Amino acid sequence: MLRAPEESLVQGIREETGFSDAASRIMVNRGILAPRETETFLNGTLQDLSSPFQMKDLEK
Repeated sequence: MLRAPEESLVQGIREETGFSDAASRIMVNRGILAPRETETFLNGTLQDLSSPFQMKDLEK
């Protein structure tokens, strides 16, 4: 079960982005707290992804 996100963070995302309460809670639970981060999360490009070589034990 997910922990309840801090209401002030949810409200901030909701007000700044216009997202629904549910979408704002999902963003906060994922650690996405800034409007720019929400844009990157939802509409990111390949350049926004981390390198797969940073994955633990990839070289094995």
